[in-house]
Amino acid sequence: MNSGQNSKASILLVPMPPWQPQTPHLGVASLLTYLKSRGYVAELYDLNVKLFNANPEVQRLAWRLGEEEFWLAGRCFEEFADQIDEHVGNIAATSHPIIGFSALYTSVPFANRVIESVRRLAPEKKVVLGGVSCSNEVLRRKIAPGIADVFVMGEGEYVLDHILRDPGILNGTPTPDEIEVFRDDGIETPVFKARKLLDMEEVPFPTFDEFGILENRMSTIPALLSRGCTRKCRFCNDIQLWPKYRNTPPETLTNALEYYHQRYNADNIWFGDLTLTGNLKAMSAFADEMIERGLPVRWGGNAIIRDGMKDELLERMKLAGCWALQFGLESGCAEIVKRMNKGFTLDQARDVFKRTRKAGIKVLINLIVGYPGETEEHLVESVEFLRENSPWIDAVASVNVMTMVPDSWIYDRRDEFQVEGDGSEWRLKDDSNNLLIRLRRKQLLESRLREIFPNFGGGYDFSDEDHFAQIGRFHEEISSELYRTRDQLVKARSLHAQEVERLAETSKLLEQTREELDRLRTTKAVRVAGYLRRFLPKPRE
Repeated sequence: MNSGQNSKASILLVPMPPWQPQTPHLGVASLLTYLKSRGYVAELYDLNVKLFNANPEVQRLAWRLGEEEFWLAGRCFEEFADQIDEHVGNIAATSHPIIGFSALYTSVPFANRVIESVRRLAPEKKVVLGGVSCSNEVLRRKIAPGIADVFVMGEGEYVLDHILRDPGILNGTPTPDEIEVFRDDGIETPVFKARKLLDMEEVPFPTFDEFGILENRMSTIPALLSRGCTRKCRFCNDIQLWPKYRNTPPETLTNALEYYHQRYNADNIWFGDLTLTGNLKAMSAFADEMIERGLPVRWGGNAIIRDGMKDELLERMKLAGCWALQFGLESGCAEIVKRMNKGFTLDQARDVFKRTRKAGIKVLINLIVGYPGETEEHLVESVEFLRENSPWIDAVASVNVMTMVPDSWIYDRRDEFQVEGDGSEWRLKDDSNNLLIRLRRKQLLESRLREIFPNFGGGYDFSDEDHFAQIGRFHEEISSELYRTRDQLVKARSLHAQEVERLAETSKLLEQTREELDRLRTTKAVRVAGYLRRFLPKPRE
């Protein structure tokens, strides 16, 4: 019997929006499957999908990439107020004594409001908060004080296992040695972090029954070949969250994909790994397993540019179902690539792109604009590299403005690089690089990319040429009109609010006028009475 089977503790897991609703939340799915394998009772309340499904197409645009401001600015509360109240009531009414929320950094304002409301309705519940929102001190300070009993930093399986085994540790009883406990300065909520990282052999592959894949029309199933990364890019903090690179055993992973295909009719897998090519031996073994079983499943994911990606390996990956690799090129300028510590040269990038394309695997790339030290001359150099190598690049998947991420190498050396601020609004002290400049450079780069890549700007559908891609293309065609419609609704709502305010001011003015008239009448009546008393003869006694 597993150690968890004697525990009476149980947990409700709640993923917060905005998570891409076409794909089940892999992190929460992993927690659910792991805890159930340990004998605990764990249930899902998919607030993200429930909220998405309950709204018309216009409101669903808020879940698209690039709509972060909608959530960060709290506009979601205006759009979904009544629905949020209903979900808060459902979550608070759960029979589970522990509620675990998972939130991205964009989810923090939403999480603050929802969890505060849940705690008011059910103060006896214990709240555990995890996800990217708890991954570093800067983000944890944005979380409302007191809404969580504990923050979970990093991998959650091991920590939740111990919490459910002994819920008393949420009340301050000693925690086991396997869990590191600390507090940020001035913040009472403790942070739990596992000292031990699970080997991938210990983690059962996640199932997704709780997510209603078919009912919710989820088109892509996520999976993991590995956890962690083998590179140390200077703008990234993933090495802090995933300090050890580990691979899933190839047979276990192939069993998972076979299960997904049979149970969910899944023929498209997008790997959530930081990189699929961190361990080429593991990738080779996985490809062999897939070929031997003949699974009719297409897959793709992120990859690093590196030596060893030879024709023979790439051809077997293609035969095993790989249709796309998304490379973090970030820049086509050699100096910027070196400054970022990307770990490859542009000659290596060119060679890998050619070999990948030759094998019949689509090449997608990511780009970053505005790294400290980048000039417009560097941007021109980057554009020329992309133009020269466009025959081997199928699409630019993303163009991102450089963000100063807490716990990254560059963030910890801000003084050295004359950087002020963090997040997206950082600037150099001489103002040669600030958010407005970065946005202008992004716009300039995107205009050049439209000249080089005819499909740039239309989005890239990760389910390739199946019917979900057709839905995606149709969505792209109508999205601009929907955006305009939503903007018109927002404008109309704003005008309505202004009109209501003007009416209120008019009503207030009318009230003041009425009061002034009453005062004048009273004053006049007093004066008349005085006049009468003065000039009229007194009544006889």
